[in-house]
Amino acid sequence: MGTYHGPLGELVRRVKYKGVRYPVPLMAELLLARLRESGAAGEIDVATAVPLHWWRYYRRGFNQAAVLGRELRRRGLEAPLERLLARVRDTPPQVGLSRTERQENVRGAFRVMRAEAVKGRRVLLLDDVMTTGATAGACARELIKAGAARVTVGVVVVAGGEGNLK
Repeated sequence: MGTYHGPLGELVRRVKYKGVRYPVPLMAELLLARLRESGAAGEIDVATAVPLHWWRYYRRGFNQAAVLGRELRRRGLEAPLERLLARVRDTPPQVGLSRTERQENVRGAFRVMRAEAVKGRRVLLLDDVMTTGATAGACARELIKAGAARVTVGVVVVAGGEGNLK
């Protein structure tokens, strides 16, 4: 869909770092269109946002991925949005880290809150940006370990590449 260094990436950064909300409906509309055109929208049982650690949530005041999820629901995503994951360790920001450092940074940082809410379900994991996939991978591994049938990752922009659905 978009790249982190393009115009859509600028909107994502405004939402994430400046708390501006006006781009969120556009971001949700674009992501939902991509989910529908790929056929993934009809193959999702539940959506969940990549969680922030409570301290980062407190400092920022919102979770941009959860805001995106709520807007996706308002725009017609039929799957419910549920809080399935918790970030159990406050990790330093991933910015400036190598692929290996990013993977190590998020290792053990996420836990499924209730395995029964995940078991056998097809999960849409939402985030604003994907760089190396370390965060999405760590979350997806936990969801699969808890019994998710499948995890689809939906992001608005990717850093260093094209596309938005992996």
